[in-house]
Amino acid sequence: MFVIIAIAVWVCALVIWWVCSNAFRHSDLDKLKSRLHRIRIPTLFLWGSHDRMLSEAYGRAYCAMIAGARFEPIDRAGHFPDHEQPKIFAEKVLAFAKAK
Repeated sequence: MFVIIAIAVWVCALVIWWVCSNAFRHSDLDKLKSRLHRIRIPTLFLWGSHDRMLSEAYGRAYCAMIAGARFEPIDRAGHFPDHEQPKIFAEKVLAFAKAK
């Protein structure tokens, strides 16, 4: 189960990176939005509450596109909460994995 959660976290991080990169076209973003509903595994969005690149509202909007996904902000973290608050990040991932 932990492997599935880790993969889900990695996939979400990859999706967000892809959206944020300058290489995407508007039509690609529309495709992504139209496909997020296909994710059928437990999904956790961990978002730095002080992210200056992508607002919390942006993250919550993407989270809302995945049925049953959970959004949790991480205080005192910006765009890289896994690096800026690694202990809190790990605790939230483990708690999510145990709950599922």
